[in-house]
Amino acid sequence: MEESKETQENNQLPKEEEQKAEKSKSNPMLFIGIAVAAVVVIGGFLLTRSQKDTIQESIQGTETEVQLPEESSERTDEQTVEESSGVEDEELNIIEVEGGAYYFKPNEIRVKKGETVRIVFTNAGGSHDIVIDELNVKTKLTKTGEKAEVEFTANEAGEYEFYCSVMNHRALGMGGTLIVE
Repeated sequence: MEESKETQENNQLPKEEEQKAEKSKSNPMLFIGIAVAAVVVIGGFLLTRSQKDTIQESIQGTETEVQLPEESSERTDEQTVEESSGVEDEELNIIEVEGGAYYFKPNEIRVKKGETVRIVFTNAGGSHDIVIDELNVKTKLTKTGEKAEVEFTANEAGEYEFYCSVMNHRALGMGGTLIVE
């Protein structure tokens, strides 16, 4: 009987050693699994943070771009355009307007009452249009580098706001004044 106890104990020792060996095998696997999960979580965090920084830099770059002077150091914020073209028709006033990151250039346009006005809008960056609600004037939506034209007759004297109707561009200052004299 003593031999059978010893045999049982000897049989149990290899089983216990096998279980310990299996546990030690599962521990490295568990450790590797945790390490991989940690790398994935940290990588995701860094990637998300990097994207936020890139977006913020892009937005800040856009704001900075708006503040840079264009061609002349003597440029004022308010620009007035009075153009008249006698090539097509003496009554047709062609106005070229550039629009970009929350600006129109010029941001003030003067025309005479009764004139036919053609606004030629050139988009310098982003998606933009020009709208003058009171005169029912609106260009098509344009993308960077595209042009749009709209023609109307300025029948009523007064000051009319023009603006970009895309998202919150108007609230961000993308507007100007059309003055009919």
